[in-house]
Parts: sequence; C-alpha cells; structure tokens
Amino acid sequence: MRGKAIVYLLLTASLFSGALLPVLLGFGRNIGLYEFMFLISAFGLASSVLFVAVRGKTGRLVSIMSNPKMFSIALLAGLLSLLPLEFGIAYAEQSISASLATVIFRTSPLLMLILLPVILRERLSRYQILALALAFAGLYIGISGGNIISVNPADGPIIGFMAAMALGYALSTVLVKRYMFDIEVQLAAGGMAFFAFASVMFLAHGAVLQPIGIAGLALALYIGAVFNVYSFYIAFYALRRVKTTLYANVYFLSPFITFVLSYFLLGEAIEPYYIAIAAFVAAGILIQQFDRIGGTYMPKSSIAKNTRMFMFDVTGAFSETGETAINRQINSGGRVLAVKLPVSCKDSISNLMEQGVYTSDHPGIGRESAFLKDTIRMDGQEFLLMKVGSLEECEAFFHNVEKRVGAPVTK
Repeated sequence: MRGKAIVYLLLTASLFSGALLPVLLGFGRNIGLYEFMFLISAFGLASSVLFVAVRGKTGRLVSIMSNPKMFSIALLAGLLSLLPLEFGIAYAEQSISASLATVIFRTSPLLMLILLPVILRERLSRYQILALALAFAGLYIGISGGNIISVNPADGPIIGFMAAMALGYALSTVLVKRYMFDIEVQLAAGGMAFFAFASVMFLAHGAVLQPIGIAGLALALYIGAVFNVYSFYIAFYALRRVKTTLYANVYFLSPFITFVLSYFLLGEAIEPYYIAIAAFVAAGILIQQFDRIGGTYMPKSSIAKNTRMFMFDVTGAFSETGETAINRQINSGGRVLAVKLPVSCKDSISNLMEQGVYTSDHPGIGRESAFLKDTIRMDGQEFLLMKVGSLEECEAFFHNVEKRVGAPVTK
C-alpha cells in the first residue's frame, strides 16, 4: 500500500502544481512574451542538465543523443510537453482569461483517448468512455459559459489554437509512457528542444530585452528551474505507474483548482457553473474506480488477438528496477507484460519458466511486485506471471500460457 500511496501523493502534488502554472503565467502578462519564454527555457535547460548530472544519468543522456531516432522522439515528446503548457497558455492569456485557457487546454486527456489504442495498445472500457464523456460535458459547460450556446465567435481562433496545443500535449503524454527514457534524460531533452524553440522565436521577434524586475526574474526562474524539472519529474513518475486513463481523469480537476487560484491571486470571478464542472469531474473519477478492463493491454498479433486473458503492460513499474536483465531489455525498447493467475496454476506453467519470465515471487523484484499486487488488486490466491521482451514475444508467450492453463483468466 505504501508504494501506491506515494504514487498517488506525487500525482496530487503534480495536479496542484500544474493548476497553479496558468496563474503564474498570468503574473507574467506584463513581460514580453518571447523574452519571458526565452528566460524560462534557459533556466529550465540549465536546471535539467544539472539534474541529470546529480542523478548520475549523464551517460544515459549521451547514449540517447548518439541514437538519432530515439533522441528525435525524446526531443519531440519534451517539446510537446513544455510548448503547449507554457508558451500556449501564456500566448492565449493575452486574449482570454487564465480560467478559460486552462479549461480548453485540459481537454488534452480527452484527445489522449484516441491515441491510447494506437500508441499504447490499451483497451478502453465503456466505464472510461462514460467517465470521459461526463468530464467533456463539464468542460462544455465551462467553454459555453454556462449556456447552451457555444463560445463567443470572436474567441474562436484562440480557442482553436489552444485545442491544437491540447492535442500536442496529449501526444507528448502517451509518448512519455510508450518510450521508457530515464525521466531525467527526457526532461533534459525537453529542455533542449524548448530552449531551441524559444531562442528562435526570441530572435525572430527582434530579441528585445525589457527590464522585468526582480519579481519577473524570480518568476521565470521558478517556472524554468523548478516547475519544468521537478514538477514534471513527479508527473512523469506517477504517469508511468498508474493507468493512463486514471491519470487523465485526475487531471480533469485541474481547471477547477485553477478557477479558485485565479480568483484569489488574479481576481478572476468564480462563476456558478464552475461548481457544475467540478460535479461532472467528480462523477467521472468515481466511475473510474469501478473499472476493471480499461487500461489493460490490447494484443495486436493474430496469434494473441483472441486471448481471453487480461494482460497488463507493467513496464512503467520497472522503469528504475535494479534487476539488470529487465533493465537491459527496457532500455533496448522491450516491454514487461503480466497476467494474474490463480496460485493453483503454478505447477501447470513450471516448464514455461524461460529466460525473461518472472513471477511476483521473484526475489529481485520485491519492491515492484508489492506495488503491482496493490495496483492490480490481487488477492492472496493469485500471483503475477510476467514476461519481458518485445511485444510479439510477450504475446506469443502468454498465448502458450493460456493454452497450458486451459481456462480463461478473469480479472
């Protein structure tokens, strides 16, 4: 339970930190946008590279940079994490309120819905679709200002811009979970990409430097050096260890928190329909807790498509494992899939225990097994059977397991 509690605590901290960011960007409205972004990106790059060094991951960063394909993916995922959340919202806040900008931006979990089966091969259950539909209904109330009519046509272009930013952020989220870079390396790649973007934009707009004062400099320093590194670190850490759709549903609370913070810190009024948004979000999160299918792995190969087992992609739980063989496979692009089996099945699969196959009783993965047992909701009569390798290898292995067990395995 302790591991799960820590992940949820980090997820909550990330939620509040992200909800505060639009308000902080609102304080920077009097600073030149491109100068502000340049300062934020410079502080962020320096902080992220230092973080890599302190964590002893410099070698991993150099290794990724020497692989053009993987480094390009890391740069893209990093840029799509920082660009929409900071430049996108700051740009939108020149025309609309921080609250409205946040509501539009936080549609990103909805847009993530269409990416999960394609990039992460995760099943979507009817409970998840209903939960996301309720959250979308709440966001529609916010966008429409509590009326049945749509937003003011004058706001159309900026809302379209924010929708595009939300789509980019949704893509970055699934890329971060799909490609198991060291989080520190991912943050450094994002810092590099965002600094390059901000530098080009700053130079393209005349590289105008204006006095921003101690407060403005401190604001840029906090967003760049602290938020862009440590807040993102805990967000990515939590993302890799919980269902993607649960992560998405929790973040539907972010706009409501921003509404409250905007009221106290920016003087933006809290409208009555904000409460309706919170109610829809709460209902969506409650429904998510009853889900048993969503977020499980969706086999792709023809040999495993008709499997009656529910597989779990549990790679995220092993992203910092001390088990060398698993770590090596993940760093080479492998994944870890798992199924729950009754303890009575152990004898039936004993001769399938090949290289790369583990059970939750393996002594080298005690911390990871304890976390997974709690997260996947196992009882005392079940154990986890795990296979690390390519997805094709894992699917073929569990197809053989199902044939050996001789009965469907339920969740």
